[in-house]
Amino acid sequence: MGLFFEKVPKLNSSKTVTVFRSFIVVTMVTLLILAIINDFDFFFIKWLFIAAGISSFVDGIEGYLQKVDKKFYLFNFGFAVLWILFPFILKF
Repeated sequence: MGLFFEKVPKLNSSKTVTVFRSFIVVTMVTLLILAIINDFDFFFIKWLFIAAGISSFVDGIEGYLQKVDKKFYLFNFGFAVLWILFPFILKF
């Protein structure tokens, strides 16, 4: 029973991080809509991936500052690097 219903530590985000995360989500939705309107133009998709990387990076910083498990924030930093490098590797 504990395997599928593992307890995950809940981070209590500060108001600044919550506002920044909301801004990033709104930016990502806007970029996705612009990409769909412009026939999936790679310019908008590139910035969408970079915004996802920034979001993961902020999650990693927040985890580090709240002193959660090292695996948690290193995982977020790793994904941030992947999200940010992804558009530069995949030049269409």
